[in-house]
Amino acid sequence: MVYHCNNCGKEMKEFGESCSKKCEGEEYLSNIRYFWQEKGDIERFCGFDIKKLEEYCPELAEAYKQYKNYEKIVETLLNNHG
Repeated sequence: MVYHCNNCGKEMKEFGESCSKKCEGEEYLSNIRYFWQEKGDIERFCGFDIKKLEEYCPELAEAYKQYKNYEKIVETLLNNHG
């Protein structure tokens, strides 16, 4: 049986894999994008792992860490003034 890369469509021997690290990273970031845009929270993606995100897109991983830190600061400030 012939399978295809989840990202680029290249023929594969195994089901459900990507043909290269590049395709794997693109597929991972596509899932991250979907959960951010459609669900509002990338951590709802069952495959979310900050270390994996750092591997595929260090800039996005750093921005996400900063976002989460600022989210905590806003929550603390709101709680202190509520």
